[in-house]
Amino acid sequence: MKDLSNKKVLFIICGGISAYKSLETIRMFRKNNAEIKTILTKSAKEFVTPLSVASLTQGKVYDASTFWWFSSSRRRHFFRFS
Repeated sequence: MKDLSNKKVLFIICGGISAYKSLETIRMFRKNNAEIKTILTKSAKEFVTPLSVASLTQGKVYDASTFWWFSSSRRRHFFRFS
């Protein structure tokens, strides 16, 4: 994989066996200098802990319930975070 300096990755981890594999993917992105923001769904927390994700990303782990809301048109919107 090429150098990912100055690249930003939003990594949303959902529940399932792939949640375990997400830790290896995060490790690979960090090894290649990417900046990673992570969001864990409620079901993802049954497979990986926020602490393990935070230690790999070296950043805050966000909870999916904090960022989603429904508008009157029933479309999902995402809060911007820095």
